[in-house]
Amino acid sequence: MTETVRPDAVDPDALPEGGVVEGQTGDNLRWVAFKSTSAQIVGRGVIALARLAVVACIARGFGKTVFGQYALLFGILSVAEWIVDFGTVELAVREICRERTRQTTELRLLAALKLVQVPLAIAVAAVILLGMRYPMPLVRAGILGSLGVMFLGGVLVYYALFRARLTMERAVAAESLSVLAMIGLVLLARRTGGGLITVMVCHVVARGLFFATCFVLGRRQFVPSASGINAQQVVARLRSASTIGIVGSLMLAYEALDVILLSRLTTIGEVAHYSAAQRLFSPVPLACDAIAGTLYAVAAARWMSDRAAFASAVRRGIDASLALAGLLISSVVAGAVFFLGVLSRDLIAAQDLLQILGVLYFVKAVTVTIGPLLYVIDAQKTALRIMAIAAAVKALAIGFAGMRFGPTGVAWSALAVEITCVTVPGSIVLLRRAKFRLPWLRVALFAAVALIAVLAAGRLPAGPFHIVPGLAAPLIYASLVMAAGLIKPADVWKTLRNRA
Repeated sequence: MTETVRPDAVDPDALPEGGVVEGQTGDNLRWVAFKSTSAQIVGRGVIALARLAVVACIARGFGKTVFGQYALLFGILSVAEWIVDFGTVELAVREICRERTRQTTELRLLAALKLVQVPLAIAVAAVILLGMRYPMPLVRAGILGSLGVMFLGGVLVYYALFRARLTMERAVAAESLSVLAMIGLVLLARRTGGGLITVMVCHVVARGLFFATCFVLGRRQFVPSASGINAQQVVARLRSASTIGIVGSLMLAYEALDVILLSRLTTIGEVAHYSAAQRLFSPVPLACDAIAGTLYAVAAARWMSDRAAFASAVRRGIDASLALAGLLISSVVAGAVFFLGVLSRDLIAAQDLLQILGVLYFVKAVTVTIGPLLYVIDAQKTALRIMAIAAAVKALAIGFAGMRFGPTGVAWSALAVEITCVTVPGSIVLLRRAKFRLPWLRVALFAAVALIAVLAAGRLPAGPFHIVPGLAAPLIYASLVMAAGLIKPADVWKTLRNRA
């Protein structure tokens, strides 16, 4: 019998060539993947709830206007944060998974890259803020908040390490601590009478705690250093990552267009409504990203050697993402009044937006899961074309619909573009390059079950604070999913039993 070895219990240089994933086989690989994914899903659930608590603290403590400004800055800062990544983490993870002996070199190269990318990211944030001609208090707060990317650069180095070794529970623990700290900082800022500037200071401090915790958890495997890395290696890696980086930049611009364009077309109050609706669905991409992260490492190792195992892993990943997405979305849509009221009574008017965005985020569950696979099959340039077209079409669609129909028009436009310009083209690329056919029938079945759960829960008595539908919908959804055989509890039990 093959001895089961925990990937974080051995010296990294002693691991077999091909990395953690290639060094694991059979039931042990399934357990490692299951453990990593489960830890991320639970941890990211905590993170999502904590982030919603941050939103509630800001909306209730500082008012709808400050919350709208914070949401706008958050979207702009997400672009700066991607500049710090720019696809370099994806490449580092892929190379480490393919050849474990390159771990130290890849992490040092990644650290060297951050010394270049961090100043650039801060500059990009400043240019966006000034270029959009926002009021100077908002610009100053945004530039202050962009300083958090200094700590994010260090976080990403450890993120690559944890992700390649399938020990993402460490990254999740570090992020959970930082978000929980953010709640305390915002509450303190509220008591001291601070405003938007104070909220952004809290953001930077929380980012610093995020990096410090990652360092403590990962220092045995790697201490930040760029030793032995030269300028030629940095330039070569940036060139290699450029396609993925541009794709990611377009993706972030694509995601941020909703709020940024709304800020130019409507009032900051409507921006707050739209952002509140988005934030309630934030656990969906977080959970799906957790699944996609583990799937990426497994798929990268299996793509070259075992196409059948690659296809099987993708199918399981999509099923898991749809199951979780439906669970979360059905609860939020059915319990719209309750969840919006928890954030702030001023935001309940956004409940109509929740229904449209619920469909949008169900589609995004598929996109988030299959998107990184385009890098595994070396379809970076195709992904670039897809995102460039999608971003351009979305900007035009939102600009037209936003002026005529406001936030509702923006939501419908975002949904239409997501389906026609992102999900469908991505599935076609997988079919042509990897001979993998997206299981559209199963996607439709999961969506139908979610709709039935929402409608059934909506017929129940609302109960105190309108909480009953929000609690009942996910229970109905989970029961129907298992009854239809879309997810088989026996498969999960088999993984746990094999580990035992």
